[in-house]
Amino acid sequence: MSLSLLFSDVVGHFETVCEKWCDDIEKMLDEKQPAQKEADEAGPETEFEYWRTRMSKFNNIAEQLKNPMARIVAGVLSTAKSKVLKRWRTCDNGITDALNEAKDNVKYLSVLERFTLPLYSGNPDSIIESLPALMNNVKMMLTIARYYSTQEHMTTLFLKITNQVSACVCLCARRSRRG
Repeated sequence: MSLSLLFSDVVGHFETVCEKWCDDIEKMLDEKQPAQKEADEAGPETEFEYWRTRMSKFNNIAEQLKNPMARIVAGVLSTAKSKVLKRWRTCDNGITDALNEAKDNVKYLSVLERFTLPLYSGNPDSIIESLPALMNNVKMMLTIARYYSTQEHMTTLFLKITNQVSACVCLCARRSRRG
């Protein structure tokens, strides 16, 4: 078997591997938050958890792509001037963008999280006390967050905060009727 034929077989195999990676990565990049029906009952903790999980997923992928085998695949495809490489670069850039978005969102949501804790306590006084600071922090996110300051993200966040306030009010009402 000639060296060029062997190289061609290796390139073909690596192209198949890279296409599979791209398929998997594109699916992950296309994943969106759970449908609005989940948001009917979900509180802000689901938002925090969604972004932490997304950050973890893309962090793991980014780390895996730094391993020697992944670099060899990319290097061979680059040397062979494979057409798959263009798609791969798009996926690689997508991973970087998604990871940056998740990290940035986690950073801002982590600050916000401590202001949402009273929403879970069931104590109306602590909720009332926490609302001004909570709203100020949401306003700050809207003003300076690079990724989170979209209408879609803010609407989801406000919906989840409202859901939790409503759940807490219902809990307080049930308690007062019993006691």
